[in-house]
Amino acid sequence: MAKKSLKEIYALAVCFFAVGVVIVNGANGLYYMVRIISPGMTMVSYEYAKLVSDDAFLKAWPERVPLPDPASIPRRRAQALDEALLVERRDGQRALIESLAYVITGIIAFITHWIIARREQLRHADRSEE
Repeated sequence: MAKKSLKEIYALAVCFFAVGVVIVNGANGLYYMVRIISPGMTMVSYEYAKLVSDDAFLKAWPERVPLPDPASIPRRRAQALDEALLVERRDGQRALIESLAYVITGIIAFITHWIIARREQLRHADRSEE
């Protein structure tokens, strides 16, 4: 086995790290896609539980705020649920974009440093033949 140069070791270490970045952020990206497609699945349970029924909505109503008209409760609850789902979906979109940026950066770092490592391997192979 040929001795590796410091430059090759550096390039391979960056490749190793880049693969980790791509794997972790790829998995996070899948989760963020679920947040976008089905925000009710990923919404914080406490928040979802407050909005799942009219009774739960009233139980979570702030004490210092007068109770709303009973006829408006279903509409208010549905509106609050729609808003919470919209926020969850938007947070998923923002996080997916961030995750994709990390994946793309990781792929670029991997490819660049893989090329550097391969060049170093070939350079050392040529030297060892001489």
